[in-house]
Amino acid sequence: MTDAKTEIEQTVKNHDVVLFMKGTKAMPQCGFSSRVAGVLNYMAIDYQDVNVLADDQIRQGIKDYSDWPTVPQLLPPAPTWCSLSVKTSCWPPPAPSP
Repeated sequence: MTDAKTEIEQTVKNHDVVLFMKGTKAMPQCGFSSRVAGVLNYMAIDYQDVNVLADDQIRQGIKDYSDWPTVPQLLPPAPTWCSLSVKTSCWPPPAPSP
């Protein structure tokens, strides 16, 4: 876990926004990861994607690091972690009234 924790800490330190996801932003491999990446891409937010399926230690490590049991996890610049339900509860935004 120490190696994974160090790698996660360095990734978060070196990037403003990090999405730990199943797959990549170009090819998400689960619906939840696809939805979060889709929102970020639509909003043109520059973010680093980390494919947790490529490394079991990172997959478990991010859950331990954030104390949150599921992926995807979006780590913004502030020390606040988000789950899919929080991030997309207001998405898509309501259509403007005529």
